[in-house]
Amino acid sequence: MTQRQIEGSIVILVIAVLSYVVVSLHTKYQSPVTELPFSNKRSGSLIVKLTGNTDRKGIYYLPEGAKLSDLLRRAEVSKSTISKVEKRDLDLALKSGMVVFIDESGSLTLGNMAAGDKIALDLPIDINKVTVEDLILVPGIGERLALQIVTVRERSGGFMSLADLKTVKGIKGKKFDALKRYFVIEDMRKRQ
Repeated sequence: MTQRQIEGSIVILVIAVLSYVVVSLHTKYQSPVTELPFSNKRSGSLIVKLTGNTDRKGIYYLPEGAKLSDLLRRAEVSKSTISKVEKRDLDLALKSGMVVFIDESGSLTLGNMAAGDKIALDLPIDINKVTVEDLILVPGIGERLALQIVTVRERSGGFMSLADLKTVKGIKGKKFDALKRYFVIEDMRKRQ
């Protein structure tokens, strides 16, 4: 070996040893990975968004049958933060896709997640309420098809079932099968 090859080998050896030491120290002194509370999506879980006057904003996965009080307890929302909430309101059963907003006065407002949030969380959106912009967020739907869906919906007074999507030009067989998982009809009583 030449002198230059020996020096190169020494440099490579020093780099390898330093890399090993850095990785070892990083692993040893790295803070443990902690799981966000109630962040595991499990089959049968409710997905609820908490926002407003709280430091614990975010998406929460709760067991089926969870109540508003369960969400607030798990999010560690203090009683002083929700001072204007009636005790009976805390027994309200939650549904996937809900948003719980805590305002500055300590009151709660319940609503529905935006369509984009629902799609990102793999929750279906109400085909009778979505806008063209919401529909464009669904994989497989472009602006033209979104406009067609809204036009057919408005002409018919709303879809009575998801199968009614097949009346939209361009949605048949495989296309319908691919899209139907993104949609739901939330309140058919209003359309009958």
